[in-house]
Amino acid sequence: MLHQFADLHHLKKALDSKVLAVIVVGVSFVFIFDPGAFSLILKIIIVACILFVPFMLYVLYLHDKKIWIAGFALLMAVSLLPSVFINFESPVTGYLMNHLPLFSFLIFCWALNLKTGEWIIETQYK
Repeated sequence: MLHQFADLHHLKKALDSKVLAVIVVGVSFVFIFDPGAFSLILKIIIVACILFVPFMLYVLYLHDKKIWIAGFALLMAVSLLPSVFINFESPVTGYLMNHLPLFSFLIFCWALNLKTGEWIIETQYK
């Protein structure tokens, strides 16, 4: 049953979703008024991203996009390394490095969104 939803169109629709952009803008306003709420909302965004990863990897695997899977794994590993092995003395730098994997994931999704549009067009002309 999952296989019927695991096509490039569904991945593109999920990546095109403006929900994440609205959440990020909302979080920025909430942060101004209540920093504690920012932490909770950020955790919700991280959980949503974690839940999306298996679907994304499954669709990439079904469409034989192994380079993208390897690139994702490498990007996540490289973005996790600074926060694991380096002790940052500045709280701001530590905060940014702890959230580097989230920012890397969002950039990966942005690039994947651009590429899935091309893949859909290619499959339509085959």
